[in-house]
Amino acid sequence: MTNIVYVSERLDADLPLDTFLALHRSHSSRASNAFLVTPATDKSESVAHAFARRHGFEHVHSPMGMAARFTRSNLHLIRSCHLFDHPDALKRGLDFWLALYAELRPEIVLTDSSIACLLAARIHGTPTCVLDFGFFVPNLEQEATVYAADIRMRTANDCDRSAIRQDEHHLLDVCNATLRGFGAPPLLGWRDLYQCGTLLRLSSPACAANPAIAASSYRGLLAAPPVPHAPWPLEGGNHPKVIVSLNPAFRMSHLVLAVLSQQPAWNVVVVIHGAVDSLTKMYGRSNIRFVSCEMEQGLAVKGADLLVCHGSHRAVASAVVEGVPVFLLPMNTEQQMRARQVFARGFGLFSANAGDQHADIEGCLTRMLASPVLTARARAEKRMVRQVAPADLVAELARSIMPAPQQATHRPILDRTAESRCDFRSLDVVFVSYDEPNADLHWADLVSKVPHAKRVHGVQGFDASHKAAARAAETHRFIVVDGDNVVDREFFAIDTEVPRHLRQAVWTWSSSNRVNGLLYPFGGVKAWTRDIVLQMRSHEAAGAGSRIQHDFWNQPHYYAFQPSFSDTRIDHSPFQAFRAGYREGVKLTSWGGAVKTGTDLNKTALTPQYKRLAAWMTLGADIPNGPWAMLGARLGCLAVLSGSVDAGHINDYPWFRRRWGDLLVQCGVANMTDACDPGMSSARVPQAALERQLAVARASLASASGALSFEELDPVRSAAVKAAMGASRRQVTELFKPFGLHDGF
Repeated sequence: MTNIVYVSERLDADLPLDTFLALHRSHSSRASNAFLVTPATDKSESVAHAFARRHGFEHVHSPMGMAARFTRSNLHLIRSCHLFDHPDALKRGLDFWLALYAELRPEIVLTDSSIACLLAARIHGTPTCVLDFGFFVPNLEQEATVYAADIRMRTANDCDRSAIRQDEHHLLDVCNATLRGFGAPPLLGWRDLYQCGTLLRLSSPACAANPAIAASSYRGLLAAPPVPHAPWPLEGGNHPKVIVSLNPAFRMSHLVLAVLSQQPAWNVVVVIHGAVDSLTKMYGRSNIRFVSCEMEQGLAVKGADLLVCHGSHRAVASAVVEGVPVFLLPMNTEQQMRARQVFARGFGLFSANAGDQHADIEGCLTRMLASPVLTARARAEKRMVRQVAPADLVAELARSIMPAPQQATHRPILDRTAESRCDFRSLDVVFVSYDEPNADLHWADLVSKVPHAKRVHGVQGFDASHKAAARAAETHRFIVVDGDNVVDREFFAIDTEVPRHLRQAVWTWSSSNRVNGLLYPFGGVKAWTRDIVLQMRSHEAAGAGSRIQHDFWNQPHYYAFQPSFSDTRIDHSPFQAFRAGYREGVKLTSWGGAVKTGTDLNKTALTPQYKRLAAWMTLGADIPNGPWAMLGARLGCLAVLSGSVDAGHINDYPWFRRRWGDLLVQCGVANMTDACDPGMSSARVPQAALERQLAVARASLASASGALSFEELDPVRSAAVKAAMGASRRQVTELFKPFGLHDGF
């Protein structure tokens, strides 16, 4: 019995489950076990795990993969993976893969995007195959491929090539410093990152995102069995037929569905991965049929006049094989690039060609359905496309790789400190406080539950205080409790098995915020390891532009979970509430730097991040000092939209004191910054002045965003909304259940 490992770091419509399944079925005669390895996120749980269960794969969680970021080059894409920030981070990632390969002894590893698994396979001597769909692996005969950073038509000359070279040098330095520690040979150039046993480009020029790849290097599209077509809702007549495959979490998806719901003469089938009940209620009409399908199922477009999709490789390939024109609403860089390719080849348009208003979309779809030119070009692409049978690829892999595994370059040195079981009673617990006015109360509460707890107090800076906590701890893994947090007693009695991918990672659980009723990993209890803390450079110690300048969880091996074991109490004083609200206002608004204007913010209106921001700005009138948290969140949001704050400010305690002093003056109170106690609890502001500041901030937000408008909730309504949120929240008992963006409401 042989083992085959399939690895992907994509968790959206581009996750190639259909390809993995087709190859595995063709290889099943070799009596093999299949392992599907994906990053441990909520999407992985709901999509990949369900797929594995249906088809007999074992699902394995890996450390976090690449971030879904808008990137300027394939090198920047790899660098956006947190594993490549620092050699220590990459080492922990490679430790995971080497331990996995040592345990599974795979015959071959197939991946579509994971550089870390390829590097580890090279160290371990495991055969590899990369499945490329015309985006991830560049043309290795040319210099680093430059990707446009936005949806507009751009050329490589628009991008900063010095930044590309900077990325190249950074990646090589990090990788080679790590490989030296494993006794492995260094990478001689950036192209070596993609080194594998076999490279299979399973695409065609019409579907590929990267125009720099030679057409002759493509093997063709993977032939798929025919997919049954859902019945068209309208029978008879000459009705235009439209297939729609969209993500309902994307704002433009709803705009398109609204347009289609007002076209009674159009025959529309909407294919959704997941439940369709809510969409049916919103947009269901006699001419629209909603169909739910699994992620690995192909898209049946035969007989359609138009396909509307985001631009995943699978969707565009389905259209090319059947000669159907395409309208695309790209959500990420790869889809944007593919949309430009489709437009350039003349068989489709994308949202930038149409605009983002109802009338623009309606007019564009109407013109496309009436255009014989688009249909002719789509049919021409169909005649040119090549398809390859999965069995042929499997036979090729068997001849070239499987009979002759590579020899390991060295004996892997695995980190044996990673625990397979953890008893929280044996861990050191460190209470970290600075100037929280309720810290002493919370410390007394903690000591009553954990008598051996230690305290670190008065160390300025998030990075510095956590390093002090790591030095105070004597156990390899230790628990950190923030000064404004009260933890449940039963948490400290947990004794649990630790999943493989979490054994060298940071664990953080959700916390309940009594000001606004939110439940998410804001200030929750955490379990760190000493080496991770002592090696990291976060917050005030992070370099300019670092992803962990805002918060800890933008780093590798940092996992957030759904269960809540604590309450965050940030309302003991006006200043404490204001500072907490301001910090979250900045973080939730900025999206790590992606949002800079009101227009940017409006594009996030359907996201959970936006809902949390709205909760911070509107809920809390029923709690003493709650309105100060609301005001802080509003002013933090405004600061981002006006460009008057940078990431470092929200971690700068002296800056916050000055900002508080300025606010007191605006409220008609003398500047009491120097006279206040550490918690700033002695400031007394007339209620009318506070309400005036809230009203001014609300009006300013409406003006800055053009759409962010809300009414003030009185204490009764605020309490009622929070009660409703709590009543609808499902209880989670699984300790390591990943926290997803949509969780906690």
